[in-house]
Amino acid sequence: MRAVLDNWLEVQRHWCSLEGIYMGDVAVRDALPANAEAFDSVDALFKAEMADAALTPSALEACLAPGRGALFARYIYIHI
Repeated sequence: MRAVLDNWLEVQRHWCSLEGIYMGDVAVRDALPANAEAFDSVDALFKAEMADAALTPSALEACLAPGRGALFARYIYIHI
């Protein structure tokens, strides 16, 4: 559970720092279209995982959802 939470928080930190850049600045999106597309992919994933976790009554169950740990572990290494 701890490893999943650590990775989850790391993805969230990256997502929070990049959200304002890619969601709020059209010039950045236009200048870096591949990065903007990569962010959009991570953004959709992060929002879907957060919505699913919100429906799960137990933190343990949320962390141990099938594939969640591997998913966050993979996304912390994406540099946008």
